[in-house]
Amino acid sequence: MKLKANGWKEVTIADICDDIYDGPHATPKKIDHGPVFLSISSLVNGRIVLSESAHLSEKDFAKWTRRITPQTDDLVFSYETRLGEAALIPEGLRCCLGRRMALIRPHRDKLDPKFFLYYFLSPLLQNEIRQYTICGSTVERLALADIRKFRVLLPPLPEQRAIASILGALDDKIELNRRMNATLESLARAIFKSWFVDFDPVRRNAGLKGEDRSVKGEKTEPDLSPFNIHNSLFPSSFQDSELGKIPAGWSVCSVGEHVGIKHGYAFKGQFFQDEATRDVLLTPGNFSVGGGFKGDKLKYYEGPIDEDYILYPNDVVVTMTDLSKAGDTLGYPAFVPASESHRYLHNQRLGRVNIEPDSPIGNNFVYQTFCTPEYRHHVLASASGSTVRHSSPDRIRSFNIVVASPDVHEAFEQLVSPMVERVSHNERESSTLSTLRDTLLPKLLSGELPVPAALTATQDVLNNA
Repeated sequence: MKLKANGWKEVTIADICDDIYDGPHATPKKIDHGPVFLSISSLVNGRIVLSESAHLSEKDFAKWTRRITPQTDDLVFSYETRLGEAALIPEGLRCCLGRRMALIRPHRDKLDPKFFLYYFLSPLLQNEIRQYTICGSTVERLALADIRKFRVLLPPLPEQRAIASILGALDDKIELNRRMNATLESLARAIFKSWFVDFDPVRRNAGLKGEDRSVKGEKTEPDLSPFNIHNSLFPSSFQDSELGKIPAGWSVCSVGEHVGIKHGYAFKGQFFQDEATRDVLLTPGNFSVGGGFKGDKLKYYEGPIDEDYILYPNDVVVTMTDLSKAGDTLGYPAFVPASESHRYLHNQRLGRVNIEPDSPIGNNFVYQTFCTPEYRHHVLASASGSTVRHSSPDRIRSFNIVVASPDVHEAFEQLVSPMVERVSHNERESSTLSTLRDTLLPKLLSGELPVPAALTATQDVLNNA
């Protein structure tokens, strides 16, 4: 242990934690309920995300926790593949370690768990991980014995807690924005499904019983009753169509009768940059499964640009090529985000959607249509390629949709547009907060930046958020 001039100590993980534990090198039978079987895919941006986790029986849980049962604020991390990912066990979670995962239990009288998590995710400890990484023939891994040697620069406990509080306040706001966006996106999807798939307002007007969307008495979709005020815009009867019963006066047509889809440009690789530039080339890697934009895997560009291939905020783009065999994001849409620092460019693997001037439908209707299971099945069924999956503008435009009266489409756009704008605002805000956190983190954890200065900067940003 080395004592620094500012009162901080240089210690090893072995000095401040219990032994390091890993889980069984096997996988139990997975079931739909019960204790959680964590996997390395459960570690997302320093948090446990259970959407990718399975469950196991009580019998298997007892077997898989013989060595160690994860407790609140234990740090779990990956020691094989996805090295450097980590999170704290949240309160109340009954879980066991999955394959390639290990656990560190801090000595609470020496180490604040949240401070330790930030230190683990910081460049300081990530550099240690790189130094000790064992490059195998198939995967990279860490030896658990080596992890005990990792060095940690440790301030006194009160200062640890203050640092964790500053960084945690930023992460909490980012997480709040993420949850708010998930709620808004869920609400927009539910309104679209209710109006244009299930035709609930028409059913109500016709006195028909609507679809039961409850499971064991709990709602699985947002409450749409506040939007019943729009029922007067809908007819009160149905008519036959090639897609089955649809509202009277509505029509079935291909989406291509209302939109055009234009391929992007094959930008030259010689102009790609490793560091951030103003111009960003959007690719299928910037699309989420299920639809939506991802701000990682940005490809920076610095070269000649044709004005026709510049994208603008709220343009709808769809993936035309997916490099995964399953076509994970093929055909899915995203709104081009607004950005003060970047200009987005139209790559040849994407299609930009252009709505015809006389069409009643809007961008939000198109976006939600391209997120539906029916559209997804249509795109995958007509995709070409065995390893790289492709679609085309004509294939996408051949998908059949139900088009309502202009006033229904106008009402839908007016309802959903503020939700989409709020989602975009939250994403920009979270990007700013992430940048501040990533700037503060190494400076705070190295002792370069005093806590009071960091606290002032953080409060100023959060007060303006």
